This record gives sequence, structure tokens and C-alpha cells, in this order.
Amino acid sequence: MATNESAFKLEFRKSGANLSDFMIWPQNDMFQSGVPDMAAVYKGRHISIEAKFVSKLPARDSSKVLTHELSELQHGFLKRVSGVGALGVLLIGFDGVAVAFTGDDVKINYTVEEIKRAPRIYKLDGGKWDIKKFLEVIKA
Repeated sequence: MATNESAFKLEFRKSGANLSDFMIWPQNDMFQSGVPDMAAVYKGRHISIEAKFVSKLPARDSSKVLTHELSELQHGFLKRVSGVGALGVLLIGFDGVAVAFTGDDVKINYTVEEIKRAPRIYKLDGGKWDIKKFLEVIKA
């Protein structure tokens, strides 16, 4: 069970490691700010994934969820990727559940109410994330 963003990203990447039509890897660029945490390819389509982790939701529906918001550079990168036909995804993980936003739905932060309305991605038996559901949610 992920307890922080780093553990969540590792769990998510490992969950997709053995799928035949899906490839995922970590990415970083010491010379370019805003580069998403992970890259993936599914059936020939590139997916850039910025991952955030939230240990506890705020109590009020109107409260903002992300303590570490998406930076303007990260937001811009995901928008540019989406603009050239790839998928830019913001993946927000919680304890055993995640939500994903793409395209015009990618924002700097979200309210609890917005998170509650988003389609859910769960862990399967054995502790792996349901990558097929993730791909369905992002319409890959």
C-alpha cells in the first residue's frame, strides 16, 4: 500500500510492467522542468503521466485536494502533449483508489467534490493497480 507519492508511482509502474500491449517507464529530465513523472505507450499511442498522491482527503467538498498542486510548467506540458495527439494525464492516487484526468479536464488542483465525481481506478487482488481500467478512464 502506497504511503507517499514515490511509492504510489512505483506501484503504478510495476502494475503495468507485464501487460503485452502496454509499456510504462519513469522519466525525468534534469534540464527541463515540468516533464511528467512517467511515460507510457499503449497500442502505439504515447501517454505522459504526472502522478500526485494524497494521503487524506479534506473534510469539506469545496476544499482543494492537492497539497502540492500541479505546477504551471507541468500543466502546460500535459496540455501541449494532448495538443499534438498524445495523452497528457494527471493521475491522483489515494489509499487503494486513484482518479485520472486528461485533456481539458487537467487542472492545477481539484476540489473534493470534483474528485468524488471522477471515475475510479482500484487496486486488483494481489495489490496491483487495474491498468485496463486506467486505460478505459483516460480513453486510450
